[in-house]
Amino acid sequence: MQPCDKEKTAQFDYSRLGKSFSVLSKPAQRALINNGIFTTSDLAKWTRADLAKLHGIGPSAFPKLDGILGADGLAFKR
Repeated sequence: MQPCDKEKTAQFDYSRLGKSFSVLSKPAQRALINNGIFTTSDLAKWTRADLAKLHGIGPSAFPKLDGILGADGLAFKR
């Protein structure tokens, strides 16, 4: 881990995220935290297009996010 990564990790309280989000990369988790997305209900208020604009959310995050939402019977906003 690079020093800047350690600093970023220290500044974020990842425990605020629902446990299911732990499958995401740290940059993706930080993107969610920075935008007030802590639960699947919060995530379901976003469109895929808007979420894709966030720094840290890449194409590989979407299958995981779909699974996280699907487990709670939710989906992205249309």
